[in-house]
Amino acid sequence: EYEKTIIVSDGFSSDKTVELANLFQPYNGIKKLVTHDLTKGGKEELMNGVPDWVYPEELNQREAFWWSYDSKKIAYLQFDERPVLRYPLVHQLTPDGKLELERYPKAGAPNPVVKIFVIDINTKKIIKIDTGNNPDVYIFKVRWLKDRSEISFQRLNRRQNVLEFLIANPETGRSKVIVTEKEDCFVNTYGELHFVQINKSKFLWTSERTGWRHIYLYDFNGNLLNRVTQGEWPVGRIVGVDRENEWVYFTGYKNRGLESHIFRVKLNGENLTKLSKEPGTHFPDVAPFCRFYIDSYSSFDVPRTVTLYQADGTKLREIGKATKEKYDSLHLIKPELISFKAADGKTDLNGIIYKPADFNPEKAYPLICSVYGGPLFPRVRNSFYGTSFEHALAQLGFIVFVMDNRGTPNRGKKFETATYLKLGQVDLADQVAGVKFVTQRPYIDGKRVGIYGGSYGGYMTCMALLAAPDVYHVGVARAPVTDWKNYDSIYTERYMQRPQDNPDGYKKGSALTYAENLKGKLLIMHGTVDNNVHPANTIQLINELIKLNKRFDMIMMPEQRHGFRGQYGKYSREIMVEYFIKHLKP
Repeated sequence: EYEKTIIVSDGFSSDKTVELANLFQPYNGIKKLVTHDLTKGGKEELMNGVPDWVYPEELNQREAFWWSYDSKKIAYLQFDERPVLRYPLVHQLTPDGKLELERYPKAGAPNPVVKIFVIDINTKKIIKIDTGNNPDVYIFKVRWLKDRSEISFQRLNRRQNVLEFLIANPETGRSKVIVTEKEDCFVNTYGELHFVQINKSKFLWTSERTGWRHIYLYDFNGNLLNRVTQGEWPVGRIVGVDRENEWVYFTGYKNRGLESHIFRVKLNGENLTKLSKEPGTHFPDVAPFCRFYIDSYSSFDVPRTVTLYQADGTKLREIGKATKEKYDSLHLIKPELISFKAADGKTDLNGIIYKPADFNPEKAYPLICSVYGGPLFPRVRNSFYGTSFEHALAQLGFIVFVMDNRGTPNRGKKFETATYLKLGQVDLADQVAGVKFVTQRPYIDGKRVGIYGGSYGGYMTCMALLAAPDVYHVGVARAPVTDWKNYDSIYTERYMQRPQDNPDGYKKGSALTYAENLKGKLLIMHGTVDNNVHPANTIQLINELIKLNKRFDMIMMPEQRHGFRGQYGKYSREIMVEYFIKHLKP
């Protein structure tokens, strides 16, 4: 009686496509379903419309095909995986086992070749978009331009210090560069989309060209119309654009990155207003037409509160609020925010100290450091920490310490790039400075210091026990990177360049380099099929330790990926707590 079009993508053409499409047949009154391939020649090593492993992980590019606004065309990415290493992961819980070969580009090794195509749904004609002559680049953030019948995309060089914004004609494939960003170290691609279309002629662009992320207004000829925001503080992300009244709603960071607030400003840069009043961390959700927004907020003293506001910041009603009665009934000691100097003796760093409820300043407590320390993810902000795992851990008789070293975001580009080419050096030096600062307190025993973390935190844990063995005495590392040559190209090269470009940085940033220094107790836990930080990282480190006749502990988690799930997560946490109790003796 009527026809419907269903687009199904499983990455490449196969009978599986028909099987997937047939799943839709019982729905929406479809009497007959006819399927056909829009693309040809797809296979495991040449994927159409589905991203590879590393693009979603490191560029947040989780989609790989996009409908035009008139539903007549689809733009899609093609990933040519043939140059990429096929890394082996072995599933071993059955007698016969199973081999999984993962396309994983290591630092300095070949990347996938990525192209953009546009296909006409009716004619099946495919147009290749001009993405340049250099295939060794990153192509991502593809978007159709509303009311312009063009597509936009961003191109990042392999070195990741030149980002270009381009628009292309889907009929001819011709493209042109609209905006170019160049930086000495790297251009950030995380979080906020660089591009937000305002209308047919204007768009917003975010940049850190001044050392602070701010918002700029451009036209589609690449002319800068005006700076929308400015100052020595960073914008977080754009959360809403009122096109009719020309307001931009966004988040911004204040007070050394401790606080996140809600702002709005006119497109011409006037009437900048901080809408959030309470000190703390604010997460806004702006309504589609920007008449209202919801603010989810907390601080050190106030648990999560959710409130509805008018666009101008007028409070309408409180929607929900977490209560503190049960928390207060435990008579716990509130976490303490501290500030101290980094290893450079100049930069102020943020930290949090947790104490047990029965804290006695006349006693000497062992210290446990909860660490991540890597780029992208800060740990300390003005939000409610009363229910954190660190607070629970402190109740067993530990002082627990969390801090943000240089290299973390939300404090400007100079702070963030302090670890550039030197992962495992500057960040560890700051962590050591934090421990030395807090162990000046008479009730913290500087001879009983533990540290734990996962992923980058696992790396920092290994580096702490091996490169600073007189400061750290017990460590539990989950899924650690132990040598940056083992990790993926996009993440590693952003901060370290390629191994062939920065051999000294890779050597000094490798835990293997310091294996001979191990004096304390080190427990490493790793998933056997971790497809993010491969088990080889742990295998290579323990191989060095064995050759040096060093004692260590290790647990391999069967069939676990990068995060331990269910019983494996529970088991790993219990083992970690028992390990600290045994060796730090609270």
